[in-house]
Amino acid sequence: MKNASLLLLLLITGRADPYYTNLSSSPLKNSFRYKQNRLLLTKKKIKKINQRIRRRGYVVDPFHKNFFFSARMIRQYLYQDLNFIKNHACYTADNRRLSPQQAVKPFRNNMALTAIRPIRRGKVIKAVINNPCNLRCMPTDVFRMEKKNDFGCDILQLEFLNLWTKAAVMHYTADKKWVYIRTKNTRGWIKKTNLTVITKAAFNDYFKRKLIVTSPSVNAYRTDKKKIIKIYRGAILPLYKITTQGAFIYTTHSADKKQSFYLIKNTNCTAAAFLPLTFKNIQKAAFNSLNRQYAWGEKNGPTDCSGFIARLFRIFGLFLPRTSRLQIKSFAANRIRPGELDTMRPFLSLVQRPGHILLYIGKKHNRYYVLHNVWKYFDKQDRKHIIGKTVISDLTLGKGSRKGSLRKRIKTVVNIAP
Repeated sequence: MKNASLLLLLLITGRADPYYTNLSSSPLKNSFRYKQNRLLLTKKKIKKINQRIRRRGYVVDPFHKNFFFSARMIRQYLYQDLNFIKNHACYTADNRRLSPQQAVKPFRNNMALTAIRPIRRGKVIKAVINNPCNLRCMPTDVFRMEKKNDFGCDILQLEFLNLWTKAAVMHYTADKKWVYIRTKNTRGWIKKTNLTVITKAAFNDYFKRKLIVTSPSVNAYRTDKKKIIKIYRGAILPLYKITTQGAFIYTTHSADKKQSFYLIKNTNCTAAAFLPLTFKNIQKAAFNSLNRQYAWGEKNGPTDCSGFIARLFRIFGLFLPRTSRLQIKSFAANRIRPGELDTMRPFLSLVQRPGHILLYIGKKHNRYYVLHNVWKYFDKQDRKHIIGKTVISDLTLGKGSRKGSLRKRIKTVVNIAP
């Protein structure tokens, strides 16, 4: 009977997947022709939201003049990371099971835990990312999994750092090859070669003009070398000039310390200022992300569920925390009860279930539709299906499985603005 139902679905819709990788094939294809230029959030409201998030410490400015790190604080951070790895980094890439001590042993000695020094207020070393890179929980590129065969999740991966991301330096490994840093969202390890030390005055001098990447990704070409890097949505870059060739942006290479440039040929993927948060702009940006690859912790650039949300709103000047838990906590005052889903606002409501966050985009035929970057779901036979991309689905996804549908598993729903 279930096979017959599946066959009927294929005959009627021509598809078996309970999700959509483009808007034109979804039930919402004709739902966004109204109020296109209506402003969803004013600049003043966005500024207030950012201030509230910063006051709670969910997002920080690594270049703030009052930044400091006591030795006790740094040591506490490092031991928290080690304890996390003991409890979660249980399997190697070849599915070999590790004991808690085996999980941390390769990294612990190199972390120089006895050489931690306090950093006084005003003495924090400021730096920027000179080459897009991964932020790691441990000073290593080694792959680790929490569960056996869970190859889509490198548990040591925290975040992907775009070119010119600001960072505060806290500590170095014993071999001086890795640096422990604090970014606006989190803390972790990057290779020293990916970091360039800079003063705040020099940073501000570079950023007299800026460029914001608004598309999911864009290629940048190094003008003095045969090198191409990919820069991702939400990156804020220092603009040198715009010509018929494209936009030239500054960069500083860590090895020779010489000023150089990257050329972004497709200027349609960028903006000179944060975009107005209109229905048209957020709809366009969100749907441009459809069918884009999923990557846990934004490894090597693509986003996960919370990274997709953070990058999407960043191009409008709204700086959300990196994790889904803190994204929801940022708007706890605007919480919606699960029985009041009709009060959700398209493109301004976030839906959270354990370990996942989704963006509500509209209702059609009594179904609530969401846009989310998702790794997998389970069908009625509890078979695992890997999606691994950004898709549109309704909240019935996973219905009939042991875990239940997205709607059944909703933990919290919040509106970004009341």
